[in-house]
Amino acid sequence: TKMQFIEIDLGSPLPANDNDSVSVSLPLWEHVVGYEEGTEAIISAMKTGYPRFRVHDDVIELQSKIISLFETSEFASYVFDCMVLPCLASGLRFIRFMQWEVAASEKSKYQLFAFPSGIFVALFPIEFKLKAKAFWQHTGEVVSSRLCREQTLPMKFLSDDFLIKVDCASVIKTTPNVQNKDMYDPLLDAICKRILNPLNSEEEQSLQSNDAVAVTVSGMSAIFSALRLALEWHGKSSLSTSPAKMVVFGFPYVDTLKLLSRPELNPGGVTFFGQGDAEDLQSLRVLLQQAQGQVAAIFTEFPTNPLLKCPDLTQLTALAAEFDCLLVVDDTISGFANVDLFRSPGVSVDMRCSSLTKLFSGVGNVMAGGLTVNGSGRHAADLKAGLQSMLSQGDIPPLALADLVPLELNSRDYSQRCARINRTALQLAEWLETQPAVERGYYPG
Repeated sequence: TKMQFIEIDLGSPLPANDNDSVSVSLPLWEHVVGYEEGTEAIISAMKTGYPRFRVHDDVIELQSKIISLFETSEFASYVFDCMVLPCLASGLRFIRFMQWEVAASEKSKYQLFAFPSGIFVALFPIEFKLKAKAFWQHTGEVVSSRLCREQTLPMKFLSDDFLIKVDCASVIKTTPNVQNKDMYDPLLDAICKRILNPLNSEEEQSLQSNDAVAVTVSGMSAIFSALRLALEWHGKSSLSTSPAKMVVFGFPYVDTLKLLSRPELNPGGVTFFGQGDAEDLQSLRVLLQQAQGQVAAIFTEFPTNPLLKCPDLTQLTALAAEFDCLLVVDDTISGFANVDLFRSPGVSVDMRCSSLTKLFSGVGNVMAGGLTVNGSGRHAADLKAGLQSMLSQGDIPPLALADLVPLELNSRDYSQRCARINRTALQLAEWLETQPAVERGYYPG
């Protein structure tokens, strides 16, 4: 059948006419280039954008109302801004991130408050707004537009005592209070089963259990959670007191590298092997030998975003086993309906991070991420126990019910869509090979 293409104006939301769209129309290549280069004409045309990059209008509205509540309080002595955060643990991490290398006399300007509904808001001096935005973007611990709209209406009738101040030095993390648990749990269970067993295989169902999966607020949140789990695992398994080190193998999605490069979030630092080829494999072996157990995890993508290179997972699996570190793979581009990273011959990934915003949802109207522990991996017992401990303490931001509903609905035909996408991608790759204007095509299929 012949496709009917619809022209959508520059800067308009995708999908169109959806208040919770997470993508934006850049119809021409020059628009893409202009957006990346920050061209004013392109940026000013944006009515929306990806929520980690361009904060959604509903989030901005809620934060503006919070600022107005505090304009006559103790914070009125200096110009401040605020950021909403999805859970207590995220709020505490944000405060520590913002206070990094801040003088003790200035730390009182960074405060955390709780909403009765379970989300949090942090206040900070406005001159550090860009740093606050970096936390939102790189950790992926965001609050969705749906959840912000739920908070905005009751705030119209309340004062600042509506928000409860948090004592960041003594507060104890607890399991987040999930509203409408009878509705929430079956939806979460259905999503976890799809992540573990996208092709509905009876054999697969017997090998994995839902306690190996965490569903969170974005793909970057899943990667950040994997980083924290790797740090915890290394801290328990290593005799060294020095901060664990991380490796990024192959040129990844840029925010993954930025996340692992921030000392506030990963004190031990990261070593980057940008080519991800055979020469880099040899260099990685030398590094692991010299590190003497200080490398906690190797992070890579399969394939990489955006160059679609496929690192040698067999060799990486062998190196991780030989030097007793974790192998963490982001499968967002390939998708777990296409690639088995846990039990393919010679491949055993310890943790899999997935952006559920993309292929899994398929609609473009909800942000989510998934972190999955390999139930048959070398360190399965320790990692699953660590994951469950993080979940029970509320350390991983849970996806709100308002976002869980569309994610479950959208993902019901995930495996069928993947099969159709695979056929279309092959046809497109074959067609591009015939085009004289195309010097090289990147196709990993």
